Amino acid sequence: MQETIGDTTYNWNDVTSKFADLCRHLPTGEVVRDRDFSLFEAMTALELMDPKMDGGMSIKNHFQEQKQGNRILTLKQLIDKQLLKITKFTSMELIHLFDQLLSTFHMWLDGHSLALTLFTCVYLHDVTIIDDYYLRTICFTFIKLIDYIRERILLKAGLFEEEDFSGTLTYNFPFYRDIIKDQTCLIDLKKSEDELNKRLRSLKHEADLNQLDINSTQQLIYRMKFLRLFYSLTLKFNEANEKTGEQTYLNSEEILKYLKQIDEMLQLIRPSHVIEDDTVSILYFITI
Repeated sequence: MQETIGDTTYNWNDVTSKFADLCRHLPTGEVVRDRDFSLFEAMTALELMDPKMDGGMSIKNHFQEQKQGNRILTLKQLIDKQLLKITKFTSMELIHLFDQLLSTFHMWLDGHSLALTLFTCVYLHDVTIIDDYYLRTICFTFIKLIDYIRERILLKAGLFEEEDFSGTLTYNFPFYRDIIKDQTCLIDLKKSEDELNKRLRSLKHEADLNQLDINSTQQLIYRMKFLRLFYSLTLKFNEANEKTGEQTYLNSEEILKYLKQIDEMLQLIRPSHVIEDDTVSILYFITI
């Protein structure tokens, strides 16, 4: 049976009778499962076809949904239809994106699933499509933060298959470990700060001063510096000696220095709703 969804045509094979026949030969209490079928997948399976828990049950008919034009688009389709911006972001737009990412990052640290927090940002699904240097740097850094905190802190503490904490599940998401090295994000963040500072000085010397542009650029600089300091702090956990490979101990004075600088940046950052502009109306996050 063939079915076309979007631009993709699927060929389905009906295995119902074969599946039922195999089940009849299973002894009582025996279960056949995939190696990757964990407790999380088992609990998720209980939600399927339950109208109270399965959002898909609200869709009466897939083809009717297609006629209404409410279908999920791929990243390529979003870009082709100009629904997803990938270049020439204003400082205000970058601030909105940064604050949303930081908000979902906090939710993830609180134990919520990556699929319901950071991965709702479509840009994180394929950072390489982003042409804007600042946004690409921000997204790559958040991805590396997820990877480092999960590997160096959460898993070291034994937080896995925990009923009330699903933050360690990655859903086979690529973390660009071979592409982005530890120091790459730090270099890009510092470069972003320097370029934004140049832009800020230029804006202040323009004849027709635009206070909104000046304020938004300054706020973006604070955010980039905060992200760089926080990322630097994260790299210190379970840091290994490059020559010997042995784990190094945390330097309390160095950690306190980073924490003090991070706190100073937080005091300077103003919430985005205070400086937001009504012109920002671009699709950034998936609504859940």
